[in-house]
Amino acid sequence: MHELSIAGSLFDILMDIAGKNNLKKIERVVLSVGGMRQVVPIAMETAFAAVTAGSIAEGAMLEMEVIPVKMRCVSCNAVFAVERNIFVCPFCSAVRLELVCGDELIIKNIEGED
Repeated sequence: MHELSIAGSLFDILMDIAGKNNLKKIERVVLSVGGMRQVVPIAMETAFAAVTAGSIAEGAMLEMEVIPVKMRCVSCNAVFAVERNIFVCPFCSAVRLELVCGDELIIKNIEGED
């Protein structure tokens, strides 16, 4: 379950941001997560609850926005969304692709009390 590792790193970042901004309580965190990260939402929520227990982020709502995986075909230059993990250009059937987006893991917003 790689979600626990991600939640641990997220917690460290949140504590750093909370300290720099004098936050006494973190109430909500919004993440943008690329589809290539294969984060399972319920597993991430469980891991986040576990790592934040007893901290100023305990009970914080975790929201995740999934960024679809998009590729660019090296052969025909088409950009397309990957569906059902099929990494083949739907326009020319080439397999030489470059990732355009979908590998991100971004803290988009943090809400808390100071």
